[in-house]
Amino acid sequence: MRFEKCLTCPSIRGRQCAGPNFMTAPTKEVVEWMIAFQKLNGITNAQWAEASGIPKGPIDGLKNRSDVRHDTIYPLIKALIELAGGVWGGESCPVAVSVSS
Repeated sequence: MRFEKCLTCPSIRGRQCAGPNFMTAPTKEVVEWMIAFQKLNGITNAQWAEASGIPKGPIDGLKNRSDVRHDTIYPLIKALIELAGGVWGGESCPVAVSVSS
């Protein structure tokens, strides 16, 4: 997974974090990261839906989609980071984690 290092990055908890660079990555890779991060942090789809403002139905079907729009991904990543105890920064990664494909 391209963003595997972002799953456990110390910047996600307690500091500002932008999460993986979802604007330049293929949607499929960002969706893989979101699902892995959700599982790692024990976040339910219902919690994720409430925190993101995205209905639970689209979140339930996220695993089967590769055409998720960036304006949908943004609130989903923001909600995941905040549900895990992080602070959404929305800017480039402050830790400058080097990720490889």
